[in-house]
Amino acid sequence: MRYRSKLKALQHSSDGALTKKKDFLKIYHEVRRKNINTKSMHKCFETAGLAPWNPESVISRDEVRKRPITPPPPPIQSLFNTPQHSHQVPQYLEDLSARTALSVEDQNHRLKRACRKANKAFESQAIDLAKLQLELKSKNKTIADLVSEKQLMRVQAPRFKHLVDQKTIGAAQERYRLANAPAKPRAAPRQRDKMRA
Repeated sequence: MRYRSKLKALQHSSDGALTKKKDFLKIYHEVRRKNINTKSMHKCFETAGLAPWNPESVISRDEVRKRPITPPPPPIQSLFNTPQHSHQVPQYLEDLSARTALSVEDQNHRLKRACRKANKAFESQAIDLAKLQLELKSKNKTIADLVSEKQLMRVQAPRFKHLVDQKTIGAAQERYRLANAPAKPRAAPRQRDKMRA
């Protein structure tokens, strides 16, 4: 079985998630053991023109001989060229929307990428939740063990320590009444005269 087919099978079984290093190494090791042998190595060296030495076998290939001439890159236009006249505005808007619009492939790629990120976030949240549940379970077990081993005792405060006797209360009330009693009003001079007379 070839590496590519094994990799596709792995991706299919993991719903298109990224291949992890350990899975890659496992697949690579299996395929390497089956497919890399002396016969395939000799064939690779022969195809590359290395053993026996034959550089013409590579140069004479169609891919090398009929190499297309690369056209020069188109002139780079700024995305924000300001229109100079009012009749240029519709064309400018059309060009702008065409440059900024995403193709269906780009949209699919971005959607897949977002789904992968969301999947990773859900996985990490699920792991954190499982850890917290395990911690809660162990703490509940510890509490249950402590309660079952020894009954908790209630600590009682000494009775009536905060209360005082009735004489002390009466004396405090009398002191308060004397301290806060209104002063007797003085008699006005006219009233004194009337009283004397």
